[in-house]
Amino acid sequence: MKKVLIFIIAIVLVGCTTEPLKMQGTSSLYDPEIVVIDSCEYIQFGTMNKYSNITHKGNCVYCEKRLEKLIRKYQNK
Repeated sequence: MKKVLIFIIAIVLVGCTTEPLKMQGTSSLYDPEIVVIDSCEYIQFGTMNKYSNITHKGNCVYCEKRLEKLIRKYQNK
């Protein structure tokens, strides 16, 4: 009986495999453009639903200088 129970538990834990989830992307970006807000560059684009989205580029000079200043501040402590 103990062997049967172990066998059933092993089948349940190991035997049940699922197909890995696959991400499905959409190419619904319209009219991307660079927008400058407070000395930072953002990418602005529209979507199929007439919404507008922005995301920070992360390579602007102001943010790099601010990060360097923050690093120096914590290194000196």
